[in-house]
Amino acid sequence: MLETEKKQLLPYALIAVLFFASTLAIILTVNPFDVSKLVLAAFYVSLALFVLGFIGFFLYLARINSIQLLPYEKHRIAMREAALIAVLVVGSLVLSAHQLLYWWVEAVFIITIALIETYFLI
Repeated sequence: MLETEKKQLLPYALIAVLFFASTLAIILTVNPFDVSKLVLAAFYVSLALFVLGFIGFFLYLARINSIQLLPYEKHRIAMREAALIAVLVVGSLVLSAHQLLYWWVEAVFIITIALIETYFLI
């Protein structure tokens, strides 16, 4: 693995660790039955950024030995896919919090995310 690619993995790891700690702090310190909308929004943003960093780290690692891609292309693809997965995870939690998460709604949500990714692949 090239030295520059090792340096590019550091931001993923830092984002994941930092926002995992903030998500965990919100979960452990806040009463879920008496929470303000600001704290709930902070939780969702923190969770989305944790998923973005964590999934982005592993997606970049999966592509690190790919010779036909330049490092910035690996980074761009990993971040795009991680962002779509983060939207899926947080969107599903928001729908579940409002009791709107049914199997067919989740199926449409997953198909929409897959179509967005397909658009970028074409």
